[in-house]
Amino acid sequence: MQPVSKSRFRISAVCALALAGGLALTGCQSSPDDVSYGAIKRDLTPELITMHETHVDADRNMRTAGNQNLRMMFEDLGRLFLLDNPSTLRPNDPIFTSGNPR
Repeated sequence: MQPVSKSRFRISAVCALALAGGLALTGCQSSPDDVSYGAIKRDLTPELITMHETHVDADRNMRTAGNQNLRMMFEDLGRLFLLDNPSTLRPNDPIFTSGNPR
């Protein structure tokens, strides 16, 4: 019996791993109409991603928090570069364009 060459062994190992990975990625498909006790017992809360939120709720909350964080960051940048208040060095009172004097 002749020894198997290293390159042939590598090729067969890569093919075997690719086949195993492909089979693992396909997974099992379950029926959404399966309402048996076993199906319910396997996944009691299939639509929840957190303890009390669905995927849509969690996504909405993360996007809202991200939006608020971005707006607060721009407010902080305005304070950092001293752009949030008009200059107090000018001789005339500033004109408040928002209608609310500071």
